Amino acid sequence: MEREPTPVIVDADYRILSDEAVVVSGYVKCWNCQADAQVICLYCQSGFVDGEAMLDFSVSNITDIDESLRMQLGRWPKFHPIRRRGTMSGGFANHCPSCNKPQDDFYLHCQPGGPFFSFQDPVAQQLRIHVLQGRIRLSGDEGFEPG
Repeated sequence: MEREPTPVIVDADYRILSDEAVVVSGYVKCWNCQADAQVICLYCQSGFVDGEAMLDFSVSNITDIDESLRMQLGRWPKFHPIRRRGTMSGGFANHCPSCNKPQDDFYLHCQPGGPFFSFQDPVAQQLRIHVLQGRIRLSGDEGFEPG
């Protein structure tokens, strides 16, 4: 039996589209003041990146989100665009609730021991999953479980 090719979905405004996305949340110590800071990660169980079908990937270094996703992320007010001297710099980041310093995605997603580095690590057992509704559209960098 011949399989039909997966349709290519492209949105000129956003690199990533997903109908099966969740927010993964956890806590870290702020690098600046050591306060407990809730941090979130967007995780897509399936989706499209630049029109190519992908499975099981997280998104970091987010630069743009659609209005529907913006509304759903309202539950996490400390995840917002980075502000420098009163202006938005374009990228989104988790921010400390105490000192409001951005928490760098590199340390959350790319360093061993970071809460979103590997969902197989014991630290991942502390994470919570929050299902997002409908299609989300955003731009950022996709990441996969380290091999």
